[in-house]
Amino acid sequence: MKAVTIIAVALLTACAIKPTRGAAIGPRFNDDNYASMIRKYTQHESRYDGFNQRYDVYATLLTTEVQAAILQKRSDIYEWTSSQAQDERDKMFQTNSTQTKFAVSFFVPDYRLNDLNKKTTMWRFYLDSQGKRYVGFAAKRLEKLVDLKTIYPYHTRFYKPYEITFNVPLSVVEVAPAILTIASAQGVAHLKFVPPPATAPKN
Repeated sequence: MKAVTIIAVALLTACAIKPTRGAAIGPRFNDDNYASMIRKYTQHESRYDGFNQRYDVYATLLTTEVQAAILQKRSDIYEWTSSQAQDERDKMFQTNSTQTKFAVSFFVPDYRLNDLNKKTTMWRFYLDSQGKRYVGFAAKRLEKLVDLKTIYPYHTRFYKPYEITFNVPLSVVEVAPAILTIASAQGVAHLKFVPPPATAPKN
């Protein structure tokens, strides 16, 4: 009986050991808190014409906080070394110095219209921030479905994944209200992003 108890305790102890993690980049979240953080920077809009759906779109503003959390999650998944983590962090800051990006999951009933990344697309992308309008472009995301669902919990196989980029520094956009517009004859989505209130410092 004692031997069984010892084995059981050993197994429980082994299960309690934390899994291997990658190098530190940003904050670590459990699954629920991570999903909540993504929702904080995500807007959703679905448009119907009677019973006919025109489009359905989720868009996440890739703020510094969001990107840091995503990099940390990827670092832990792929067990990045400190050097790999630093390289990815440097790339993030370099890109953010000139561009603002949105992760977009997009659905239209007619799959032929779900071509945001093509030069011939009828869709147009605008970002209104601090009194200025910027024109953007979309690229299709190439990650596997399981990867996308891990990073963006709202994404499903019914949506196509895109990244919409605007040539404006992220520091300009993430500190003020901004509106992402996705427009075509199929419909116009206006997705408004408002910076979360600053957390008061603890005494």
